[in-house]
Amino acid sequence: MSPTPHRTRIGLLGFTGVGRDLAVLLEGRPQSIHRIGLDDARHVEVPSEVVVQTIDATLEDEEIDVFVDLLDDTERAYAAVRAALERRRPVVTANAPLVAKHGAELSALARRSEVAFRFEASLAGALPIVPILQTGLVYDEVQRLFAILDGATNDILTSGQRDGIGFREALARAHERGLVAAPKAEVRGVDTAQKLAVLASLLTNRSATVDELAVQGIERVGVEDHRAAEELGFRIKHLGLYRAGPPAALRVAPTLVGANSAVGLTTDEYNVVEVECRRIGWQLHLGKGAGSMPTAAALLHDLEHLSDPSALVPTEGPLELERPRAWRSRWLVRLPPSPTPRSTAEIGGVLERFDVPIDELRRSRRTGVGTLVVTQHARAGDVETAARQLDPGANVLGIEAEA
Repeated sequence: MSPTPHRTRIGLLGFTGVGRDLAVLLEGRPQSIHRIGLDDARHVEVPSEVVVQTIDATLEDEEIDVFVDLLDDTERAYAAVRAALERRRPVVTANAPLVAKHGAELSALARRSEVAFRFEASLAGALPIVPILQTGLVYDEVQRLFAILDGATNDILTSGQRDGIGFREALARAHERGLVAAPKAEVRGVDTAQKLAVLASLLTNRSATVDELAVQGIERVGVEDHRAAEELGFRIKHLGLYRAGPPAALRVAPTLVGANSAVGLTTDEYNVVEVECRRIGWQLHLGKGAGSMPTAAALLHDLEHLSDPSALVPTEGPLELERPRAWRSRWLVRLPPSPTPRSTAEIGGVLERFDVPIDELRRSRRTGVGTLVVTQHARAGDVETAARQLDPGANVLGIEAEA
């Protein structure tokens, strides 16, 4: 008679919709939720068959084989994950702020403890971007990366573009569908910036922090901006952008991409990562990036790859980064309608004074759009300063036609 196979006993640190969906995915598999750690379980519905105890008691439970971090509080998660790794227990996390701030330290601790620290679910939902970047492209050098890393903001922008609705209504829709976890972090670009910083560290073996990145959210993207983009053959996507250095350049911002490009056609809650490699050219990777089930699926993927080494390797110091205002691109400057619009000569004179060459200038006939100025390549700081002088209400969007 063969022995009964050992079931991997999982301790959940925190419990959310992601935890419930993970429980569904674990049905019939050799892993099971053994304990749930909650400091306050009064308003949380957990499976009746699972014991709920404090987080500290769960961490001390010798029967647990692996911990899954679902805590919202970054510093509480850091303390819990660190304690688990020090006890030589592997950890899987879906916490992007934790990985962005403490990932290198926790990965180093995991290696010393000879256990795994895996964080696929924190970066791109169901899209397995960590092994793609770390092993799938090991033979080549990534020169550029365009990425939609937050499915919620992509869904919001899709609603605005497709249905002609404003930011607040599109945000409310995303919230109703359970796609928005931390609205302020997501719509302001912080969530994407955290993920982009981790991806840059994976690509370079050097540390990048969110504070060093140029970060813009999507709060100012309105119906008129979508109309302007459509008129010019573009769509607006909230992108994390990477250009290899030295110095490397990182940027998070709503950006114009070709309407029929791969990134432009990535809609709703989907994430996409497009990379340009020095030898093999472009590669595209697509997957669902928002919602509890895609996150749970990514957690399960990591649970089944605990024998793989921790993803973040020791860094070789800070990543040398280009100043945010030095980012060079083509740009769209949208000047809102005015009772006394500036003349073409006035607009050209202001932009010329800041060394911003014009590629195209047109007065849109679409309601509320105003004047559209498409520039040639220029520095972000120069374009933004010139736009403010032309009209304090001007909106500036970068153009990445290759994406």
